[in-house]
This record gives sequence, structure tokens and C-alpha cells, in this order.
Amino acid sequence: MIFKKIIALNIILVFSCGVYSFTGSSIPKEAKSVYVKKIANNASLTNPEFSQTLTNSLINRFLNETKLYIKEDSSADLVFEGEILDYTINPMSINSNENASQNRLTITVKIIYTDNIIESQSFEKNYTNYADFNSNLDFLEIEESLNNLIIEDLIESVFNDAFSNW
Repeated sequence: MIFKKIIALNIILVFSCGVYSFTGSSIPKEAKSVYVKKIANNASLTNPEFSQTLTNSLINRFLNETKLYIKEDSSADLVFEGEILDYTINPMSINSNENASQNRLTITVKIIYTDNIIESQSFEKNYTNYADFNSNLDFLEIEESLNNLIIEDLIESVFNDAFSNW
């Protein structure tokens, strides 16, 4: 009997805190809406679909892992906007014939997060991530999968910075 009371008390405490969620994020309970402005493409070289894919992936993260609804303008409680700053391919390792055997796709984005509820949580930050690939592969054939890997890591970093408070 006492065991059931302890469990019930723990459940009440967890849910009454207001900012706790089981995904490890701490979105303010007052936040009801989020706006994700299309990420601008300001890199000199990039896949023309990358900007939209990144934007859609961030929106999907909110739809799938939060109770926030997507708003169509910047009057939302939480606002994300940004730009692609860099999208480069560089050789990483050189073989004995002085040819690249490994290349690295590196992408840098700047994210501006505005928390209209707790303004001190707002930030502007650059995020960089990369994926290595064998130079014998046709980049155009693997570009989408590399982009998806990088986007997943970028969004994880943005989400953690905005909502983990660790």
C-alpha cells in the first residue's frame, strides 16, 4: 500500500513540474506554438533542396516530439529562423597516388531562436556538422543521404540547445 502511494506521489511530482517531458527536453509549459521560418540558403554552393529539407525536418521534429502546434507567423511563442552559411566538400585523406580517398561534406547553419515567453533563453548560434564519404562514390548519388545524416545531427543540437537547459 505504501509502495503505491510513493509511486503515485512521484507521478504527481513529475507532471506538476510543468517543464518536464520524457524526451529530455524542457519546453516551457506556457509555450503552445512554434514558428519555423524557412531556412535561407546563403551558401555559395549547396543542394537547392537542402534549405527546404532542413526546414521541414525541424518542423517535423516539433510535430512528432512535442505538443506545440505550428504557427504560420512569427507571433508564435517560440520562433526559429536561420540561414545556411557553408556547404563544402573537402578531401580528408590522401592515398599514395596523391588522390583523395575520403572526402568530407561539411555544413554550417546559423540558427536564431527567439523565446517569446522566457526571453533570456533566446539565442543566435552557428552549428556545424559533417559526414565523410569514400571519394570513389558518386557524390550526386549519395548527397541526399549525407544531407539527411547531417540534418539529423544539426536538429538534435538545435533542439538540445533550445530545450535541454543542461
